[in-house]
Amino acid sequence: MAVDSGQWQASDGTMVATTNWYFFARVATLHVDLSGQGDSERRDLLDHRWWSAADLRVTHDLAFPVGLADLLQRLIAGDLPQHPVQLPWT
Repeated sequence: MAVDSGQWQASDGTMVATTNWYFFARVATLHVDLSGQGDSERRDLLDHRWWSAADLRVTHDLAFPVGLADLLQRLIAGDLPQHPVQLPWT
């Protein structure tokens, strides 16, 4: 598990304070179900896809959370933290 927090500006100009929690899970399917998202989530989400740790390290795309490639490599290797890892906001 990991966490980050900070402020960002929504598409309507509103400043939003956010805390994001990230969980590591292995899944049986590559399908991502977005049906539970609200209107603002659908509006602000530009894209989603599955990434390898190697892809995350070399991409020029903006990918969140910051530090995900290092954390993913650690988790895949079986190093599961006892407490949430604090990730940087930027």
